[in-house]
Amino acid sequence: MTPRAGLAAVLGSSLALAASPAHPQQESDRRNQDRESRPALSEPLGCVSLEDVSPLGTPIDLFLASRECLEAGDAVKARDLLLLGGVRGRFDTGRVVDRTAWRAVIAAQRSIFGPLDEDKSEQLTDAMSKLEDHAAIITMCERMVALGAPEYFPAYMIDHGVEAAADRIGKEALDPDFKATEAWPRAVGDYFRCDEAQEKVNAGQAQ
Repeated sequence: MTPRAGLAAVLGSSLALAASPAHPQQESDRRNQDRESRPALSEPLGCVSLEDVSPLGTPIDLFLASRECLEAGDAVKARDLLLLGGVRGRFDTGRVVDRTAWRAVIAAQRSIFGPLDEDKSEQLTDAMSKLEDHAAIITMCERMVALGAPEYFPAYMIDHGVEAAADRIGKEALDPDFKATEAWPRAVGDYFRCDEAQEKVNAGQAQ
């Protein structure tokens, strides 16, 4: 299924290296100040609809909200939040320089969704199966793109990498050439394979 394939490909992006700091102590202080000025999220998301998600919600926030939806019996909202978390994770791999940090998304997924019981797992699987139709995938792509790029600083990912130990936690941990407005629709397209789904929809309409 396309969304599931996208989840497995979250770590597949490549990055350019950021510049090294000129003065270690001064740069360390600046990076810490920069990080502290960019909170990940002011409050928990809760079980919200896709269109009501805060642009400050990190993938971890979204996975926790998705699990909350599952506990409340809303597998469709749980699915949507889980997938948005995956897309935002893919978006973040396009801007976080340290490749070893990218595994933060998969680690969070396994931690939050690994202990699902059989009933909730089946509910989520059933909700995911509704996106196997190519037209449904296109609709989801459009919803995701319409949300726009997230606005949080990806400390959750940066902290997961080996370079965090060397204090690369501020702006220098990000690709300086990264363009969020261009990267967001590309992340959505790659994650869901939107172009491939659209081609199959068009082919079916032409028959």
